Amino acid sequence: MRRRPGPSRSGRVLTRDEILDAIWGTDFVAESNIVDRHIRSLRIKLQNDYRHPRFIATVPGVGYRFIPTFTNTGWGTDAEPTEH
Repeated sequence: MRRRPGPSRSGRVLTRDEILDAIWGTDFVAESNIVDRHIRSLRIKLQNDYRHPRFIATVPGVGYRFIPTFTNTGWGTDAEPTEH
């Protein structure tokens, strides 16, 4: 079973290839921007502005970081996400 990107990897930068392999599998041949298109779609659905990300941050030249939004103190704490 493939491991999907998600809460267990929150805060860690994932490359486009890691996301592609985790979601579609290593044998999947895709267009070069398929991950970017799906991230854009997710941001629209989540109302997540890439300039001020709440859930998904772009790490230029590397990939994406899923920003943790839940801690032991609850949802939406004011803590800043850790930088890569």
